[in-house]
Amino acid sequence: MALSQRLAILLWQNQTKYLKFEIMEINMSIQPIGDMVLIERNEPDATTDGGIYLPNGSKNIKNTGKIIAVGEGKVTDQAITLPMKVKIGDNVIFNHRSGVEVSDGEYLLIPESAIYAVLT
Repeated sequence: MALSQRLAILLWQNQTKYLKFEIMEINMSIQPIGDMVLIERNEPDATTDGGIYLPNGSKNIKNTGKIIAVGEGKVTDQAITLPMKVKIGDNVIFNHRSGVEVSDGEYLLIPESAIYAVLT
């Protein structure tokens, strides 16, 4: 899975003696390891059921998303790799608090045990 991120790089200009920020685009590839799963979050609703607009700070965090990449599986104490129960493309319900946000919260890297259900 290739992701694109923008990073601000602080550069020192020797001749003019000033600091400048430069935005650079960096492409990176993320492959989860072990029992980790990379999920693309579904967008939160912009309005309520009654049609009231919600500003960014008031939107509920969605705990549903689509699996983008999966690891090989969990390794037991006996060095046996257990296969993953989910696969790429599955829509899932997950615990949004147990993981690491990637690319400004658009993606989430979580363990397979934080996935509650696969939506069919």
